[in-house]
This record gives sequence, C-alpha cells and structure tokens, in this order.
Amino acid sequence: MTESRPRSSLQPRTLQRKISDIHSKEIRNHSRPEALRKIISVIDLTSLSGRETRDDISALCRLARGWESPQGPVPSVAAVCIYPEHVRQAKDELSDTEILVATVAGGFPGGETPTRIKVEEVQEAVAYGADEIDMVMNYSLFLKGDFRAVHDDIVQVKSACRDLDLKVILETGKLGDPASIRHAAEIAIEAGADFIKTSTGKTDPAATEEAALVMLQVIKEYYHDTGIFIGFKPAGGIREPRFAFHYLSLVYHVLGGQWLKPSLFRIGASQLLGSTRDELLSLSR
Repeated sequence: MTESRPRSSLQPRTLQRKISDIHSKEIRNHSRPEALRKIISVIDLTSLSGRETRDDISALCRLARGWESPQGPVPSVAAVCIYPEHVRQAKDELSDTEILVATVAGGFPGGETPTRIKVEEVQEAVAYGADEIDMVMNYSLFLKGDFRAVHDDIVQVKSACRDLDLKVILETGKLGDPASIRHAAEIAIEAGADFIKTSTGKTDPAATEEAALVMLQVIKEYYHDTGIFIGFKPAGGIREPRFAFHYLSLVYHVLGGQWLKPSLFRIGASQLLGSTRDELLSLSR
C-alpha cells in the first residue's frame, strides 16, 4: 500500500474553520422544505439493535415509504439498512417500491472478523437478495499499521459483492487523528469501495463533521484524478434535521450538487426520518 498523500491541511483548527465557513454559506439555492425532502430521500433507515422481530421489520418498511399529504408529497427513503436475516422479508415488503435493502455483512460491528467469514456473510446476503452491502474496515489491523491486510480484506469482500455497491465503514471515532482517517479513506477507495462511511453508530464518537470533511476531500481528489464517483455516508448520532443539513451542506460545498442524490450520498439514521418529516409537514401547512 502507498502511504497517504496529504494535499490539504489536516490540522483540526483548519478543518473547523473550513466547516464554520461552510455553515455560514449553507445551501443558499435550496429552500428549507426542498432541503428537508432531499434529506429524507437520502436516508438509509436503519434498525440494527439485533433484537428485531418480523413485526419490527414490517413497521420499518412501512415507515420507509413515501406518501401524498395535504401539504404535498413526502418522499420515501433511499434504503432500509438491516441485518442479513431480515433481507428476504424486507425485499418482499418493499417489492412495489424503489427503496433499496442494504445490509450489514462482513464484520459488523467490530471489523475484526476473519476475511473468510466476512466473505461468507456477504455471499449469504447476496443470496438473500440484498441490494447493497455495508462492511466494517478492520480498523484494528489499520491501527497496527498492517495496511496491506486491510486493503486485501476489502478487496475480497468487494469481490463477493458481485455487482452490488459496497459501503466501507471506517469507524472514524476509533482512528483518531485526521491523517489516519484520510489514509483509511484512501485505502478503502483503492480497494474497491463504492461508498465510504463514517461509522457503525456503535461507538462514540460516531459521525463528526471533521471526519466527514476529511473523507469528502479524499473523494474530491480521487474524482479529480480518475473521474470516478465515490459515494459518502455519514452515520451515527444524526437524529435531527439541523445536523443532517450540516452534512448536506458539506457535501454540496466540497463535492457539488451532483453528489446530492441517493446514488452518491446517504445518511445512516434510525431517528432522523420522523423529526425531518414532522418539520417538513409543519413548514408546508
């Protein structure tokens, strides 16, 4: 593996200044209702407690759907994100929609599962009918400096995905400094990630804007070098529209409006949808 290639400052204060500058601009060519609809449309509606029943999955699938309200259309989410054993049920219940079924396979949530087991988990998820795979990078190996093993682990999981999109979770809260987050993002992309994702939501801190900005800079540079689009997914602790709007703004100002679509931008959340819909409907009255 090549070493990370810093092209912009990774100093925390510099990142914070950049984030503050973006917040001051926000997305000026989007109305608030339009931005709220955009947020809903890119949500990966997530249920990963490990205690889900069939009734829980049915309720999740109902919640994921859009509908026509007196105040106008409320969009569906982009995907539901669940454990592999629930994929078949979700696929059946969402068969009349365009909502995708994503599943966590390949070492969730710790990332240390042997590659062989990760591959088997992913193959099983593909057989169940999953549309997308979210895997956890082996951050323990990364922290030990075994970057080749981290890279090869992702390569083999990507191969097992066949033609499905692979979201690689970096677990940025475990990586610590911005330079490590940057290097992990580069490794994941080089190994075949279609999306890079901040976190599992099982650690603290989970998603942070500083980590997001570093990851977005890597995506931007990779696109500049290759012309290849890589998606971005913040996840963990994003419960209110104002926080989701901050990530929407970061993506818009770093990567541009062409990234603000479900094929390139997702927000992983379990509680965000309800609060965002409530605000959208209240503004539309």
